[in-house]
Amino acid sequence: VTDSTASHTEILTLPIRAPEAGVATAAFAEVGHSVDSGLPLVSIVPSNTQLEAELYAPSKSIGFIKSGDAVNIRYQAYPYQKFGIYKGQVLSISRSSIPPAELARTVHGIHGMDSSTEQLYRLRVGLSAQDVLAYGQPRPLQSGMHLDADIMQDKRRLYEWVLEPLFSLTGRV
Repeated sequence: VTDSTASHTEILTLPIRAPEAGVATAAFAEVGHSVDSGLPLVSIVPSNTQLEAELYAPSKSIGFIKSGDAVNIRYQAYPYQKFGIYKGQVLSISRSSIPPAELARTVHGIHGMDSSTEQLYRLRVGLSAQDVLAYGQPRPLQSGMHLDADIMQDKRRLYEWVLEPLFSLTGRV
């Protein structure tokens, strides 16, 4: 009994080391809770890491999106009417689609998406700023914040939008 108690105590005090230095952003286990070997204990954002936005585009919208496209970003924690719209740039686009059911299991669904069966493509977006200017003070962005984004695709003058039906009839834009 003494040997098993000593062994049990040793296991409880086993230190856990992160693979690299960083900031713990979320703890998934508390003191006294049991843990599973396949699940994370804590989420760590490495020091000096630039945050990126992860977007998911439906297959009907992916056709003209390319790396380098400008992105307008609105952070839900900071209403854009008061704190503005921030810029980003598409860094990469997944080469294959992800079924929504698989995505729902991995990231608990996507804000603003219905439960359709349309395939989604993952986009990585570089952020032009790592903070939001709120009441004159920079507020750092945090991992896991929700956002809304618009990918800028087409640049036309107002008269081109108005006259587009006529241009399409003549075959010129």
